[in-house]
Formats: sequence, C-alpha cells, structure tokens
Amino acid sequence: MESTIIEQPCIICIPDTYSTGSEYSTAGCRDFRASKCRYIQLLIDSPGEAMQWQKSYDKKVWFNLRGKTQPLLNILVDENVFLRAAVRIRKGNRITSEILRIIPVEPPQISTLDMTRVTSGKLICGWSLLSDGGDTVTERGICVSIHPEPTITDRKTQLGKGIGTFFGVVKHVEEDNSGGGQNASLYLRAYAINTAGISYGEIKEFQAG
Repeated sequence: MESTIIEQPCIICIPDTYSTGSEYSTAGCRDFRASKCRYIQLLIDSPGEAMQWQKSYDKKVWFNLRGKTQPLLNILVDENVFLRAAVRIRKGNRITSEILRIIPVEPPQISTLDMTRVTSGKLICGWSLLSDGGDTVTERGICVSIHPEPTITDRKTQLGKGIGTFFGVVKHVEEDNSGGGQNASLYLRAYAINTAGISYGEIKEFQAG
C-alpha cells in the first residue's frame, strides 16, 4: 500500500470504468500521512456533472461531508479517517474515486530510562522510544552540548531508527569543554525524527569530574 506525505494539493483519481444506476465502484485505497492539526487539500481529477465528498471510519459506512461538493477539498487532519469522492457522470451513472486513508502524524515520544557513570569521563544512557507518532522514525540518537538545551545542530550520535529501547555512550572530549575545565558540564538528551518533525527527550547534565 502506497504511503505519501501531503505537501501540496493531492490529486484524487477517478477510475476509467464506472458503474450504472445507483451502484458505486471504488478504485483502490492509499495511505496519506500528514502532520496532525494542519490543513491539507485534496483535488478530484474528474469532477463530472456533480460530486460529493464522503468519509468513513471503516470503509463500509459512508457519510456525506455537508456542503463539500466542489472538486477542491480543504480538510483538517485531526482523526484517522477514510475519504473519497462520489461523482455522477453521464445521465446519472455514478462512481467513486480511490479511497484515501488520512493518518495524522505527531512527533515521536521519548522516555529517559537510566544514566550510569562508567568512568569519570564516560556515561552510558538509555532511552525508550514509546511511540513513532504514526509514521516511521527515520533517525534517532543523542545530542550533546555545553549549552543547557542541546539540539541536533550540536554534537550528535545517530543510534538507529524505529521504536524501541536504545543506548548510547557519552564521553567528554576536548572540544566539549571549550575552556570550561575538567569539571565543565555537558548536557545531553535523546532525539527522534519522523515526518512530523523532531522530538527531544529529557535533558540530563553530566560532569566530567
């Protein structure tokens, strides 16, 4: 099943064949993922003589979206829902478009598990990626800085992808101290990235001394 991130109006296809009378036919289903609480646009490619946008939660029972009878649909991504367009063509014949399953995506959720000092200049940390937010976590790891709020623009170490538990070893290195001396503090936290953005875990402080 195809999965797409919607960044511009998405074209919804009408199949080449159509059904007669009051019967409907469908043209397959695609998954579309978009950041939760943002608006997306869907555009039907062949609006026909008349059309009606519809939604469903199970692909069995369909509800008309009140007032949504134009080829371009603006919709807020706030729930997992199936969408399609019912189109009337040529003397009352009707057909439905392909079905789109709209999947809201949120940033991943990270929990800090433990920190264990191995030596005076080395620390082992563990994190658990509790949720992928609705889409694949393409990168996860740790970021370290002498500043209290480290980000991925600071020193970072990538530690795989996907949900689950992961561990990392943090070392004090010469460039981290930046004149702060042997007892300079480092700040670290985990990060994870999906299509909704970057999530960070709890900030931890680590002293070399």
